[in-house]
Amino acid sequence: MAYGYRLIVHKTDRRTKTGLRFIASYDYEGYSGTAMQDEIYALRQGLYPAGDGWQLSFEPMTVLVKSLMTGKDVEIDHRDRGGPCDPSTERYWSM
Repeated sequence: MAYGYRLIVHKTDRRTKTGLRFIASYDYEGYSGTAMQDEIYALRQGLYPAGDGWQLSFEPMTVLVKSLMTGKDVEIDHRDRGGPCDPSTERYWSM
């Protein structure tokens, strides 16, 4: 799996329950947390100004979890954590 961060772009929209509408997500492989903060700052200056309702956030692409059965560290996608594809949960091993 690739190390890095995933940039998530939302726009404020009162027609939705949360008040935010998902626009896109972009993978930045090999970026550090400070590099992502710099990237978000640059994007807010030009393409996604905060005054127009754009919201940018980032999350890690992968996380390290400990397998419930073997006790070894396993790298999984950030969005799979706690779900049925997470080997650190009992649900993964009971299916």
